[in-house]
Amino acid sequence: CRPGFGGRKCTECPDNMYGNPWTGCQLCRCDAVGTVPGGCDKQTGECFCRQGVTGPRCDTCSRGHCASFPACELCPSCFFTLDSQRMNISLALETLFSRFPDVPGGPENFGNLEASVNLIKSSISPSPSTIRQLSGALVQLNKLRDELGRADSKVPATLKTPDLESELDELQALFDRLVLMYETKRSASGGSSGTFNTGAFSAIKTAYKDSTDAAKKVNATEDIVKNASDLREQTRNVWERVQPGNTKDLQGLNSSMASQPDLTPAAKQVCGSVRSDVCSPFRCEGGPLCPPERDQRCEKGAECVGALPLGNRANTDVTVVKDQLDKLGKKITEAAAQLQKTQKTTNQVRQSAKDLSSKIKQTRNELEKDLEEMSN
Repeated sequence: CRPGFGGRKCTECPDNMYGNPWTGCQLCRCDAVGTVPGGCDKQTGECFCRQGVTGPRCDTCSRGHCASFPACELCPSCFFTLDSQRMNISLALETLFSRFPDVPGGPENFGNLEASVNLIKSSISPSPSTIRQLSGALVQLNKLRDELGRADSKVPATLKTPDLESELDELQALFDRLVLMYETKRSASGGSSGTFNTGAFSAIKTAYKDSTDAAKKVNATEDIVKNASDLREQTRNVWERVQPGNTKDLQGLNSSMASQPDLTPAAKQVCGSVRSDVCSPFRCEGGPLCPPERDQRCEKGAECVGALPLGNRANTDVTVVKDQLDKLGKKITEAAAQLQKTQKTTNQVRQSAKDLSSKIKQTRNELEKDLEEMSN
């Protein structure tokens, strides 16, 4: 495929890219360390995480892998045992919570009560003639509040309305303001407004009746509350029975991992460590596990221990042999050039000897011819 295209038919984006190759591919928004070869989906850009990694960008260890990214090593077996027990307890708690019905009344009744109190506040007028009725209404309000407090005390913490305390505080503040306003108006004027106060008193009686009904409904939930308390106690017993064993197992695991596995023998074989103290992944005291890199050199002729020192000496020997081979190669090249030069000189001498032999032969022939002519 030409640049910018990939796939078996060159119709897709290349690896680690996604989109439309005809309009331009985009780089995968994934962590290269946490993804498998290919990076992401070539159509959508969804990252393909390797095993043990999760997250939109494949940059987080998934559940069950305890090391930090990018190592993401599998957790020890004790984690999965504890996690299974935790999930069982969570399922049991969810079952318990699903059995708890909503308590009747609650914020709605308190809202009605607050509306009634506001009605009282708006209908109060400075009339001394209604002091007796208003005093009775205040007594009934106090009695109503006491009964609501007793009913609320019977409801366990898991069934109470979350905002109950704040609503009661608001009602108390409203009631205090109402009393203050009443006392102020009672001492400041002497008029009469029986009609409004009669309506306020009726509103208080209605609120009292509604709250009494709510209290009865709360009392009717005592069996449900008791069952919920029993289930909570059973759950607590299960937790107290299981948790000590889990804690003991974790303590034993921490104790064993403090001394095992001992990395000292492996360090001697790998880096030539001279330490004798125990060194484990959780505890390694008494100096570094391996000597510094400068101390891992192995001089020629010295007795070395450990793969790294021996490997360093092997690298040194290879470098020396390479230098010697380079020098030998140069000498061979020079010898070849000298031999070629000598051969050229030999060829020249041979040619000169050949030419001289030809001249001698020619001279001898001429001399023989001259002698033959002289003898005739």
